[in-house]
Amino acid sequence: MFDAIEAGTYHLWTRWGNGQCPIDLGEVTIEEDPQPIVGVATTQPTQENNNGTITFTFEDTPRSKIEFSLDGGNTYPLNVDDNEGSASFENVPPGTYHLWTRWGNNQCPVDLGRETIHELPEISFSRPQEGNEFDEGTSLLVDVTAANESIIANIEMSLDGDYIRSEAVAPYNWNQTSQPEDEVLNNLSIGEHTLTAKATSVDGLMYEVSVTITIKALPRDCNGDINGTAYRDECEECVGGNTGKEACEEDCHGDWGGTASIDDCGLCSGGNTGKPVNDCITAINAIDNDRLEIYPIPATDKLNLSKSVSWRLVDIFGNQLKEGKSESISLIEYSPGIYFLMVGGKTYRIIKE
Repeated sequence: MFDAIEAGTYHLWTRWGNGQCPIDLGEVTIEEDPQPIVGVATTQPTQENNNGTITFTFEDTPRSKIEFSLDGGNTYPLNVDDNEGSASFENVPPGTYHLWTRWGNNQCPVDLGRETIHELPEISFSRPQEGNEFDEGTSLLVDVTAANESIIANIEMSLDGDYIRSEAVAPYNWNQTSQPEDEVLNNLSIGEHTLTAKATSVDGLMYEVSVTITIKALPRDCNGDINGTAYRDECEECVGGNTGKEACEEDCHGDWGGTASIDDCGLCSGGNTGKPVNDCITAINAIDNDRLEIYPIPATDKLNLSKSVSWRLVDIFGNQLKEGKSESISLIEYSPGIYFLMVGGKTYRIIKE
């Protein structure tokens, strides 16, 4: 028996051991045992799938099985029918793998070389964090941490979808040095904002993470000043604080901001009263056209008249106190103040002390 014969065509003869009687047995062809022909493709990790995939492609052959190894041919855990056309190692962790293949009967091992599953540049926000709330006017400080700084090529930062700038070297922070681009992180408008950090590794892999924060409105007064002291007065005007305005006052008619006032007759007139100002006759030690003299003014207990006349005494609200006809009027029972003496069609202001 001939062993380990290489592929080829052989012309066979036989004879006796003494060299006699040679016989031509014809030609025999030993077919070449083909090695597996395999293509290799690698799918790198993504943020949705932190591990990678190594895929083998091959053509159908008379063989029945084909096997694959990740560890340099020490083990062949992937075994499939060779008519399937492809097979994959899935969920492969980052690392470099020495790939081999062979037929299912352990024959014809082939070195397929080395393939690398790269590491994702995983990052996270150390500040701010998801859901943080800040008062309006805050200067927002941003810090990002990388799980493996050695593979980071750069980290880009954006606010509400608008690019700010990138950092290539740790520490990865924003708005903590004099970077004009970071000014957008100051005095953010009231409401929700989204910060997005996107890391790119030296191998071109990307990883993105976002946080949403809220800027809260501080209490403002009616003048728009934060924590101000301005307020709405009875006239619905913003006064006090930094307005430079004083609150309106109630006039003698009970109207806030009204213009009615006590006139020289001691009456509430003008404004919304419907009464003319100073529409009275003031008699202070005066003599009217009919030579009626009223004295003394101011009076104390009694008011004297120069002649006997019919009169009515009223207070400043127009309430009648008493009436009569005489040459004197007793004021003992009344408090000090202003009163009015009605004589005929005329009104005299009286002052009691």
